[in-house]
Amino acid sequence: MMNIARRSTSRTRIHFMHNTHIHIGRSTQPPSLLFAHLNSLAPQSRTHTHSAPTSAAATAASEIAADCAAASYRDTRKVIESTDSVTKVMTTVAVDRGIPVDLYHEIHGNGKHKVLFITGWAGSCDNWRFQTEFFGRHGDFEVCIYENRGSGFSSSPPKNYSMQDMAKDAVDLMNQLGWSSAHVVGVSMGGMIAQELALLAPARIKSLTLASTCSARAMPPMKHIPWLISSFTKIALGIEKVKNLMPFFLYSQRWLNLPAPANSGFTSNLDYMLKFHGGRIDSRPPQSFSSALRQLSGIISFRISSARLDELKDYFLRSSIPAMVIHGTEDALIHLRSSWDLARMLGARLVVFEGRGHALNHEDTELFNRLLLRHFYTAILPSSNVTSGSGLGMVEEAARRAGWWLTEGEFRAKAAMERMRNQMLGFREWLISFFCQKVDLLASKVEIEWLPPAITAVPRENSSLRDTASSSKEIGRMDGPDMK
Repeated sequence: MMNIARRSTSRTRIHFMHNTHIHIGRSTQPPSLLFAHLNSLAPQSRTHTHSAPTSAAATAASEIAADCAAASYRDTRKVIESTDSVTKVMTTVAVDRGIPVDLYHEIHGNGKHKVLFITGWAGSCDNWRFQTEFFGRHGDFEVCIYENRGSGFSSSPPKNYSMQDMAKDAVDLMNQLGWSSAHVVGVSMGGMIAQELALLAPARIKSLTLASTCSARAMPPMKHIPWLISSFTKIALGIEKVKNLMPFFLYSQRWLNLPAPANSGFTSNLDYMLKFHGGRIDSRPPQSFSSALRQLSGIISFRISSARLDELKDYFLRSSIPAMVIHGTEDALIHLRSSWDLARMLGARLVVFEGRGHALNHEDTELFNRLLLRHFYTAILPSSNVTSGSGLGMVEEAARRAGWWLTEGEFRAKAAMERMRNQMLGFREWLISFFCQKVDLLASKVEIEWLPPAITAVPRENSSLRDTASSSKEIGRMDGPDMK
């Protein structure tokens, strides 16, 4: 396989189960907005949708479309707040697709390399707070976060939403921002949107990261189903509020019981997240029941066939676009098996956070951010820079610039592989294994990086954010004409 996303970031590979590779890691309230003003924000900029490009000519056409839309965007957007660190904007997308949608978004940082974060069901921009604080201050990146149609400050058109509809919203937004391409990161429903975006406009993708998501309707892990049914019933009957149960949907019980960060002012992560999600939900207009159902209908009907993913994999291989799938073993909403299937069909690296839940970007903030940074640099660094500068290969150099501080521990490899096999074994495979022959789900060619829960999110002293940002400035001197 030639996909640079599938190369090892460590010196050693551990080989188990035929062609499967597994790497084991070992550790050496935003400002309030004026609700009254938002209802009147309905700019009438005309955006340009973009079909999937497959050639250099199509890529150039997308850049022209983005430039045209960006000129209109600058004239018609409604700036809600603008500071040195963030610009909060309302704009209109889907003008050419029937019912226009007012889309709230924020821009953090002003670096050369663009990053688009796509949030999940009923999510708001605050879900990415811990990422915008990191990448917005980094220096190399300009970050856009936005609220999907039917969520937060964005409007809710009276129709069912499909993931394709929301992917086209993202393309319209990129056009208006003047972004010809971006590193795309999607979590949960946002990962579904990101897949449709990549299929719709693959030439607009610099790298693709899919976290806690799937390629089709998926069942939660069996052990969590009774609790999920009970919780949703309590919410439907008005016995419990969504914000009070949100931490238990999104995080592992073990992490919620751990002490909160020292500077948070809370004793436990549970108290911290209750306050975080309570403030996040209370700072937005309440999502209507009909809007939540429209988004949910899109999730339920979402399905990307293996044939379409195979086409996308081939495109990524030809274009050297790295893809990565991330999942936690204690995710209560989506089974780990779904991410493994997605990584297999997409030809992507699968990174597993052992003992972590659905919202990995909150549980292991530092680790998640550095993982993304390493992934971005894998795409940013030119392939010709295999041994220049530090004398490291491209993937190793990307890890160095990201301040990646993990090393492999072979002593945990076999146990981790057994745990992963058990995690991914569904009821059908269990029956076959019990009565007939053993089913080996890990025999396919999937590269797996396993991060045990013992990892502490404290980088080495020489890998601080300041040092990383400083060393990353070398990229500015390395950029060639093909670097976007």
